[in-house]
Amino acid sequence: MPIMAPSEQLAAQEDVMRRLEARNRQATTQRRIVLRELMDRKSYVTPRELYAALQHEHPSIGQATVYRTLELLVEAGAATRFLQENNESKYIYCPPNHHHHLVCTRCGLVEDIEGCVIPALGATLEKRTRFQINEHAVTFYGFCGDCKGR
Repeated sequence: MPIMAPSEQLAAQEDVMRRLEARNRQATTQRRIVLRELMDRKSYVTPRELYAALQHEHPSIGQATVYRTLELLVEAGAATRFLQENNESKYIYCPPNHHHHLVCTRCGLVEDIEGCVIPALGATLEKRTRFQINEHAVTFYGFCGDCKGR
């Protein structure tokens, strides 16, 4: 995920808060803090890891608040949930534009693939199956450049 300038990050946070409010969810200070911490991550994170990271500066934020906020962010399209083999979920902030992910299975780094690599495949599938595809999500798993050499 590209690094955002502080003004870009603030604008993105406000956009997410507007999307929550459009879903009749309050843009609380605690939700803003959870969002900001998630946005600062370059790799996906479990709710427990995010909660632990917040405890030093924000001990009043409960673990349930972190879990609920992450799910609200997924519903609002501001985060993606990755289900792990142990049935635990990991999350990462997602900008609102359509994109896909490259996920390093060793270090957890997540990179966005801007744009869409699927339209031709989707058209072929629709023709072959008579299925109307309304949306899709694609994630590629492997090793990032740093982990590939290890």
